[in-house]
Amino acid sequence: MPEKYLTYAGPPVYGIWEVGQSTTDVNGDEWLCTQRGVAGQPGTSFLQTSTPPSGGGEVLKIIAGTGIGVSPTSGAGNVTITNTQTQGIESIVAGTGIAVNVTDPLNPVVSASVAPAASSASVAITAGAAVHNALGYDAVIGCYLNVTAASVGTISVGVGSASSPAAQKIVTGWTSVDTNIVPISAYVPSGYYFIVNTTGITATILGQWYPV
Repeated sequence: MPEKYLTYAGPPVYGIWEVGQSTTDVNGDEWLCTQRGVAGQPGTSFLQTSTPPSGGGEVLKIIAGTGIGVSPTSGAGNVTITNTQTQGIESIVAGTGIAVNVTDPLNPVVSASVAPAASSASVAITAGAAVHNALGYDAVIGCYLNVTAASVGTISVGVGSASSPAAQKIVTGWTSVDTNIVPISAYVPSGYYFIVNTTGITATILGQWYPV
């Protein structure tokens, strides 16, 4: 059973550790096991958790170990993590304004994403022209049609990986000539496209991206 308290500074150097087990070193720093194995042996890794100065949340500090490289080791800027062992990197999430680059020659990276920012500024949308989610993360688009005229009109909406995704009708037979606001929302995965098609309708269309 791994020790709960270490008599030295730094991550554990002996014992068999399971993912999720943690310990505290002589300096009061906590260490969390993120890759099962024997401490100090290739592939076994630990994450140091600490509390930053006031105004921030929890900080996760990546500690380079055997087979795991972190560059740069300190300071602001992009972080590159390399893995030369047989274990894959499961998930790395970057904070707002921080980019994460992962290289793993032996295993594919399951996910590496950027934390979503706040809702975007409004985006002009043209009927029949797809809008690309190039934000780097999944998002919801809120779309509003300001209809000023209609004659047996239809509205179709589509989401897909192709630059011109197939659209399905959601409104048919519109004959009102009154001014109407039609709200539409859709979940758009990162890299996917959103499209609105209309027939028999005169409308201006605005949209806005929302984080999920």
